[in-house]
Amino acid sequence: MMTAYVEQLLATGAAKACVCGWIEQYHEDFEAAIFLVEGDARGVALPFTAEQVEKLYQS
Repeated sequence: MMTAYVEQLLATGAAKACVCGWIEQYHEDFEAAIFLVEGDARGVALPFTAEQVEKLYQS
C-alpha cells in the first residue's frame, strides 16, 4: 500500500515530505484523493496510517 512506501521514504530521510494519492476514473466520472505527508508532525496533523487515509477518504 502507498502508506508503507511513504513511511519508508520519510524514515530513511529520502524525503522530508511527500504528496501522494490516487485518481480513479470511470468513463466521464472520476474521484481523486491527494495528501501532503510530512515527516515532522505539527499543529493538527493526523497520523499517516492506512486506517486514517481510509477515514479521510470516506468523509
